[in-house]
Amino acid sequence: MRERRPAHFETVSPIVGRWIDVSLYPDAVGGGLACYFRDVEDRKAAEAALRESEARFRLMADAVPQIIWTTDSQGQNEFFNRQWTDYTGAAYRAGTAAQVAADFVHPDDAAVTMERFEAARRTGGVFEVEHRIRSAAGAYRWFLVRAEPFRDPATGEVTRWFGASVDIDDRRQAEAAREAAVRRAEAAQAEAEAANRAKSEFLAVMSHELRTPLNAIGGYAELIELGIHGPVTEAQRSALARIQQSQRHLLGLIAGVLDYSRVEAGVLTYRIVDVPVGEAVAEAETLVAPQLRAKGLGYAWSGAAPELCVRADREKVQQILLNLLGNAIKFTQPRDGVPGRIEVACTVEDGAGGELPLVHLHVRDTGVGIAPEQLERVFEPFVQADQRLTRTQEGVGLGLAISRDLARGMGGDLTAESTSGVGSTFRLTLPRA
Repeated sequence: MRERRPAHFETVSPIVGRWIDVSLYPDAVGGGLACYFRDVEDRKAAEAALRESEARFRLMADAVPQIIWTTDSQGQNEFFNRQWTDYTGAAYRAGTAAQVAADFVHPDDAAVTMERFEAARRTGGVFEVEHRIRSAAGAYRWFLVRAEPFRDPATGEVTRWFGASVDIDDRRQAEAAREAAVRRAEAAQAEAEAANRAKSEFLAVMSHELRTPLNAIGGYAELIELGIHGPVTEAQRSALARIQQSQRHLLGLIAGVLDYSRVEAGVLTYRIVDVPVGEAVAEAETLVAPQLRAKGLGYAWSGAAPELCVRADREKVQQILLNLLGNAIKFTQPRDGVPGRIEVACTVEDGAGGELPLVHLHVRDTGVGIAPEQLERVFEPFVQADQRLTRTQEGVGLGLAISRDLARGMGGDLTAESTSGVGSTFRLTLPRA
């Protein structure tokens, strides 16, 4: 007689329409069967929901463009999405995070990867690292790897890690290119600064070297003119006067180059004090008065309140004003029988929004003016508005460049407005005391 064994199966009850578990046991006493029924509808629904959730997770994980992966709490691989296989060419296989690092992560990055993963496992914190992963073609690309721990709601223990690896190779290359460009720019700037310093030092040395023989020329010319070496005829006196005039002109040019080299080298010092505006203009006017008379130019100063002062270096303010007035005299000629005219005016600008109040000194002339395309360039060193070889005005074009640098060194500025054939206005701006 064949031995009868218990039987189990699950089916949908035709009576209640729910899943039931049916267990059949042989009845040893009566020879029949004992039948037990258990409702498993909730369990079957939960299992179906779990399968659907897993299917959705896999579909979602395969749809995203990043590599998605999970491990258990010990670092044992549980899942890699399709992007992993597409990138590495390797199908998912069971293994540890350490094995994946050894097989696919760049050798220079593998150790730090595992150090950070083990640290995250010990602390339960977020795992994050940037490393290179080998592709199916054998090339390496940079990835940002980040994993969050999942904790058991009941115990709080980490049960698995959910991670993503995002391709950041393009970003890393762009950053490397930017860093290389910055290094090249810094090297170029350092080279330019070194060349500029060498140029300034050269100009300073040459200026000193040239002044010595020029001073000797001037001294000997004066001795000859005084008759120390014998009688001097009128023709000789005329020639000596031209020699002395040329000597003074060359000394002025050299002084300008020396001043410019000092400004560029940043060795100028400023003694900032309260400078009365009226006194500064009056002193400059006294020094240029002979030139004004010699050219028959009209001159007017609109005046300023006696108490109006600027915060500046008195000598440098004087130097700027003399340069502006000297240029105005140099480039202003009579027009249609009408003498040229130079005016100096003063305006005050109250500070707004916490800014300091300013004083503007305007030097206007009725000279030849400056073409629009040349207006800003006149503040560049060694540039003149009249670039012709036949120009009648002397100079190397350093006065305005030096004057603007001096003005800015005192917290102000020097700007210009001009109309060709009508005249120019230069505005010196300085902080009001």
